[in-house]
Amino acid sequence: MKTVKATITSKNQLTLPAKLVRKYNLDKNRLVVITEKKNSIEIRPQPSLEERMRPHWEKFRAAHPNIKPLNEKQLKQAIRESVAEGATKRW
Repeated sequence: MKTVKATITSKNQLTLPAKLVRKYNLDKNRLVVITEKKNSIEIRPQPSLEERMRPHWEKFRAAHPNIKPLNEKQLKQAIRESVAEGATKRW
């Protein structure tokens, strides 16, 4: 495990080194999970929607091999449409 130094700004913001941002795929607006340990904190990227859905898609693809999985943009759009459709049906 490597150790790097970073400075917390006056607005309590922390800038991560670019090398770590690339290594852990931390695009802007990517959520991170911060876990408080006994004498330290741990910062981990929160899995993206696509990463969380991948195991479900793998099961689905095994049952339906001709259907291609959605990427994260397509999945978000499908969720928005589903939510909008559900809201319309309630009214």
